[in-house]
Amino acid sequence: MLPYVTQPSFAIGPITIYAFGMLVACGLLAGYAVTVQRAVRRGVDRFHARLIALLVAVTAVAGSALLSVLLLRAPGIYSFGGIYIGLATAYALSHFLLPAGQALIMVDAFSFAFPVGWIFGRFGCTLAHDHPGIPSRQWFAVQYPEGSRLDLGLIEFVFTCLLVAFLLWLDRRPHNPGFYLGVFMLVYGPFRLALEQFRPLDAGGFSVHIAFAAASFLLGAFIFAGQCFIRPECGGA
Repeated sequence: MLPYVTQPSFAIGPITIYAFGMLVACGLLAGYAVTVQRAVRRGVDRFHARLIALLVAVTAVAGSALLSVLLLRAPGIYSFGGIYIGLATAYALSHFLLPAGQALIMVDAFSFAFPVGWIFGRFGCTLAHDHPGIPSRQWFAVQYPEGSRLDLGLIEFVFTCLLVAFLLWLDRRPHNPGFYLGVFMLVYGPFRLALEQFRPLDAGGFSVHIAFAAASFLLGAFIFAGQCFIRPECGGA
């Protein structure tokens, strides 16, 4: 089994800086940079791409914290809150600030960038061990102080790394705007549905997680059913 590694930290005067906070900040910067780079590459002007990406990052963080309190009754960061509020912000701002037809380009850029930034965030969760799963004797279980159990943050960190590698492989092919939103939702939804089976029953929020995961899968399926994405004759670029 895997050892329990205490989260690194260092003090600056009376303030203690933890690895989790630093990694979340790195994730936000990485997501911002990737969003802007991909949007500009697809024709969005740099000023608006930067403005929208910045506002998406701010509202995604604020939204994830708000939904964590409202739905889970606990302070923290709720991933589905960040995803859905970030997507809604990206589409709404793009609809009002960009020429017609570019809203999906920004949403697609955000959908591609989110897993890149999420790698840093879930690595922070892995170090903080803040998503303990059910007790387990599997080789990838972690030796928590109270006994070995699955670390759901670690499992999602590994999954997100594989997802980003998959997206990079897909990026070598032509696609229409909306492709990466469909891919992300279609893949992430079932993964979260499966992951919830390993969450302790007393962790809370089970029905909320299931509802968001199922909605994500259905949204991804709807997008793929409504468009043809990777065939050049369908307008892929």
